[in-house]
This record gives sequence, C-alpha cells and structure tokens, in this order.
Amino acid sequence: MARFLDIDGIMSSLFRIGLKGPFLRALSGGEIEHRLADDSNYAITRGGNALGEFDLTTLKNSRQTFPYLLTSEVHLAGCNEAPVMGTIAPGANVMVALPFVAPRPLRVATLRFAVSTAALSGNGRVALYASTSFTNPYPSTLLVQGDAAAVTTTGAKIYTVPTPYALTAGQLYWVTYYQTGTATVRGIPATACIPIGGVAADLTGNGGVGYTVAYSSASYPATFPAGATVYKPTTAPALGLTLS
Repeated sequence: MARFLDIDGIMSSLFRIGLKGPFLRALSGGEIEHRLADDSNYAITRGGNALGEFDLTTLKNSRQTFPYLLTSEVHLAGCNEAPVMGTIAPGANVMVALPFVAPRPLRVATLRFAVSTAALSGNGRVALYASTSFTNPYPSTLLVQGDAAAVTTTGAKIYTVPTPYALTAGQLYWVTYYQTGTATVRGIPATACIPIGGVAADLTGNGGVGYTVAYSSASYPATFPAGATVYKPTTAPALGLTLS
C-alpha cells in the first residue's frame, strides 16, 4: 500500500511498502514507523547533502524496491519504458548525453552502444558524467570514460569498467556518446525516453530528452563542454549500462 511519511516536519515522500511492512528510521535514529518485517528490512535515511538535495535514500536488503533494475540485464540511459528498438545516425563529432538516476546504491560494470550500419572510418565512445547539482542538472565532471571502439564494424561495443563505479541512490548521472565516424547506431524512440527537457513554448516539436553539443576531440573532457542545448530527437542513441 502507499503511505505518506512526514520526516522531521520538513518534507513528505511517498513510499510503496509491502503489507507486512518495513522498519523505518530517520538518520538521527528516531523511529518513523514500525511494523513486523519478516520479509524485508528498510532504512530511510537523510543523505549527506544540504536539505533539498537528494534528501532521502531508500535501502532494502532482500527483495528489491525497483525490481525492473535487474543486475543481470542491460539498462538504457534516458529510457523510462520498454522501447521498440530502432536506429539513428547521430553524425560525427556530436556529443549526446542521456540521463540515468540510480534508484538504489549500484555500481556501473559496463557501458555500451551498438553499431547497426558501419562507417568507413572512425570510432565511437561512451562515458559517464555527474550532474552539477540537484538544482542544476547540467552535466559536469567526467566519472568514467570508455575506450575508443571502431565503428567500422557492426555489433555491440562494450566497455568494461575496470573498477565498477559506485552510484549514489537518487542522484542524476549522464551517459554520453559521440563518434568520429558516420555510423548508424541502435536507438530508442523519443516517446520511450524520460522527458527531462520539456517541449517548446508553443507546444510543438519533440520533447527534450537530454543534452547535445558539438565536440571533436579524441577523448572526453574532464568537464562536460559548456553551451550544450536540449536534445530533442525523434530517436536517441541506445546507451546501455550493466549494474552490480
């Protein structure tokens, strides 16, 4: 069932909890709600950021709160529903960033993209960036950079992170892609993407699903390039992650 829990009188948040219920505590140790928890345990804690920045983290030690994030599967950045996969030719020297929010503490084990139609030359590359802050979602610091992978052959291009990168629950990250060739890659329709960027003032055109910016270096910059615009495609590149 769904319950509203008031935490220290500061904010309310909706949690979905099982019939047999969890044991909920504030970070200070104060009990919020207690039920017999014979099938699972929860801890609701205030994060280490300032109030308003990722205030709550939900942890669970058995059945997952978000069962759709199976660690045995590949998950798509920027995608909020099961898509019908397509293709897109993103062009050369154009960086695309799609959002990913970790619903619980997870580690990024691999990043990937897939070439559908090969280019005559060039490489593609994936990376993971942090966001600037809770109130400023613009991509900021480079966290993980994949190796350059040739886009002159088709198929999945998988980068294994040497030390899986730990994600903080509730924080916004950006999975990015750019290529120096003109390959066509696997894509997801914008209708299956998270509408993070909204639509035009006159309510026309496609909704914004991320950021895009021109970029032509051989590797990713330590800080995401300034001046990116909201990305409003019909189809976005399919950027995959595996998690542990």
